[in-house]
Amino acid sequence: MMEIYDARYCEDMGDGHILKWMTQPHEIESYAALTSNVFKTDAQAPDNAFIAQHSREICASDHPLGDTPHGAIVVAPDDTVVAGAVLQRMPMDYAGIRLHVGRPEIIATAESARRRGYVRALLKLLHAKSSARGDHLQGITGIPYFYQQFGYRYAIDYDGYATVAFADVGPPAPLHAITLQRATPDDYADFVAWYDADRLQRGLLATTPIDASYFRYIMGTSQSTHNWRIYLALHEQQRIGYVIIGRANWDQQLVVHGCAFTRGYGWAHTLPALMQALAHIRSDVVIRDPQIHEITGVRFILDSQHPLFTQLTYGVAHTREPEYAWYVRVADVAYLLNTIKPVLERRMRHSALAGYSGQSTWSFYGEGVTLHWDAGTLTKVAQARVPRNGEGCDATFPPHLINMLIFGRKSVQEMKEWHHEVWATPTCKQLLDTLFPKAPSWFHWLN
Repeated sequence: MMEIYDARYCEDMGDGHILKWMTQPHEIESYAALTSNVFKTDAQAPDNAFIAQHSREICASDHPLGDTPHGAIVVAPDDTVVAGAVLQRMPMDYAGIRLHVGRPEIIATAESARRRGYVRALLKLLHAKSSARGDHLQGITGIPYFYQQFGYRYAIDYDGYATVAFADVGPPAPLHAITLQRATPDDYADFVAWYDADRLQRGLLATTPIDASYFRYIMGTSQSTHNWRIYLALHEQQRIGYVIIGRANWDQQLVVHGCAFTRGYGWAHTLPALMQALAHIRSDVVIRDPQIHEITGVRFILDSQHPLFTQLTYGVAHTREPEYAWYVRVADVAYLLNTIKPVLERRMRHSALAGYSGQSTWSFYGEGVTLHWDAGTLTKVAQARVPRNGEGCDATFPPHLINMLIFGRKSVQEMKEWHHEVWATPTCKQLLDTLFPKAPSWFHWLN
């Protein structure tokens, strides 16, 4: 029997519509045409040429986050694509452990083909492929609530931002002026030194490693306006840091997705200098909305603990939106916990439970896992058959809710106050608090 992640797999969806993997150039082009129509700014607007270009690019054979086949589609009897989605690879650093994430992207269904279960069918294929290649989880951003229907829960910090107008920040002192120089594909070593120091030294849980192939791709080959440009910051011709900027506008702002500077360049002096430098390069930003004629400020999309946000509170006019979240789907909790075992054992060693021995079973109301500890060593994590209502277990969580705990977004107590179905014995609650402390993340999407 053919596995559904096999590139040859196809399935009759009725009325002559076929679910299959996208394998042919004309299918990629038809998918791009679909996304350009679905993601118009409004019904009367022209098709979105920017998203069409992005769709072609992420389906190209040289894309560093891609896979073959690129994604799943539903084709009509005339061979046009009426629904489709791409599966990308996303690397994650979880407290020093590399995890592999499958990211469904640009999910689109033609208006005439909606309410037929096509998104569920597409995700069935993408999830199977993601699991078959060893991904630990899937992550997606998008429509509020919608993806909870398919096993996802909000679980990882995403997309908090502050907006600052150029006019509201005074000029920097001459001694602190900086300039921004667009990085080249050969500047990876300098960039990654600052970037890794930034993401690894501030107590963040889930972050996004950027390897050389991806850096060189977005700084060289890529033409998509949905990608970044990376700049190096210079003071008196010396490189002192990096800034990641979106290639296109967000409303009347350019978007900063990351920024950090060498020790000794504090934000009190650097923020005015950065704003001035960003104002000088705003013409580099593609304005995709014909109704917007000028970039008037900056939208900083950073993690909640970024020191720039603290600096804004000291007399800098700004607006602030709290962090949203990634939808996360974990099909095999035991597989994920086994992978992050070194992190869990390290947390145990540095806690009041150091040297702990025992067995702990957690119910997800129908499924569960059991952890075996011996003198502080996690000797086994296995899926467990548990009573439907969690009788006899040490903790209970509604399906998929434990994702929030694993990725540091909510504590057990916070979840107990929110969901009455969350419960733990006192011993198990201490164990869960030890293994999964609350922690901010900076897991920003690539591409």
